[in-house]
Amino acid sequence: MDKIRIEGLKLSAFVGVSPEEKLQRIPIVLDICVFCELRKAGLSDNLDDTVDYAWLVKEIANFVGTGTFNLIESIAEGVAAKCLQHGMVESVNVRVEKPGIISDADRVSVEIERKKEHSNASSNDEDRCDS
Repeated sequence: MDKIRIEGLKLSAFVGVSPEEKLQRIPIVLDICVFCELRKAGLSDNLDDTVDYAWLVKEIANFVGTGTFNLIESIAEGVAAKCLQHGMVESVNVRVEKPGIISDADRVSVEIERKKEHSNASSNDEDRCDS
């Protein structure tokens, strides 16, 4: 399966369980990999034949920017759901990082993989974003 990657998307969100985290936006970083068929777009050179990543970033930024979350896991689930709304996206890998939140670690992150119910996409090494 072909992939479109959005790496290092820097946003801010109201995320956390402590009162301090609920009062101010905290920086988060997202890595998103959507799996979809890109052959038609490669041959046609037409935006209508692919996943418009500018649209995807706008949808994700709107979701993150207008929500309040206790957990970065919830952000990951919502971002995955937004990506899967696009008709061409069969599956998605989402990583959400919260940099500098723990003094002894560079960052804390969660990573999830989701696919459409009808998808034939598998989770073998061929369909991983890090391959």
